[in-house]
Amino acid sequence: PQRARPRKEGATAKHRPRVGVETPLPADPVAVAAIRFALLTGMRKREVLGLQWSDVDRAAGQVKLRTTKTGKKGRERPLSAAARAVLDTLPPGVGAAPVFPSRRDPARPLATVERLWLAVRHAAGLNGTRFHDLRHTAASLMLQNGAPLAAVGRALGHSSARTTERYAKVTNTEAQRAADLL
Repeated sequence: PQRARPRKEGATAKHRPRVGVETPLPADPVAVAAIRFALLTGMRKREVLGLQWSDVDRAAGQVKLRTTKTGKKGRERPLSAAARAVLDTLPPGVGAAPVFPSRRDPARPLATVERLWLAVRHAAGLNGTRFHDLRHTAASLMLQNGAPLAAVGRALGHSSARTTERYAKVTNTEAQRAADLL
């Protein structure tokens, strides 16, 4: 809504909307699955959108990324049962077929989920939230549920524990629980 251009109304409008401006459009289910998958795995947006079916090993419960942000090849990331359930909702593919295909050309991956992300963000009242914050949220949730810092770092593909520490947000409840343990 903040980025929307003002619509021209009346006789001067070149393109009149067929539905009301307030009528929501249905979301692309593949884009919805990509956002859910990003939250459930903590993977970066480019890693999620560039994923191919040949990268997914369902039997081992992991994804082997061809390249990462740091340029390292062959990084394996574990898949939770919830992340595998998201993959089960998608049309099956083989080989180099994209896991999250474009609606216009199923042989190509989704180019972006930006419009849907802005709509989700607006509906949730989280207007300052970035897509990358899903990665931070995944790290924080893993730590809040008792996962060791080293395991969270491995799940996110961090080579340094200091990077994982920056991602992890400690809530007041957790700090209180830690103090109670003392």
